Amino acid sequence: MKISVGNDIVNITRFENKIMKNKNILGKIFLPSEIKDKDVKHLAGLFAAKESVTKALNLKPGKWLDIEISYEKDGKPKVNLSSELRNHIQDYSLSIAHDGKYALATMVVLLNDKSK
Repeated sequence: MKISVGNDIVNITRFENKIMKNKNILGKIFLPSEIKDKDVKHLAGLFAAKESVTKALNLKPGKWLDIEISYEKDGKPKVNLSSELRNHIQDYSLSIAHDGKYALATMVVLLNDKSK
């Protein structure tokens, strides 16, 4: 077993400016289920979460559509991955937070012995 951590912080204003300049970028980062009824602050948190998952699992950059962030009934963020990626994970914990102009996320994952 191996423990891996990924962390990311996003400046919400800068994130919003990038999205406003190129709205097509949303479809390259987020799945339709993630965009529905979400404001920029929420999307910035989801982006930070996807980046933290990418870092914790040592994925190649730009694999955002292979990662879906959803929520449990109690509001806890949940990571949905392809079965190929899921097979490497024993357990994980994802946290997303917002404070003023920033959104941040941390992913802690317990990897199987077969993992990278």
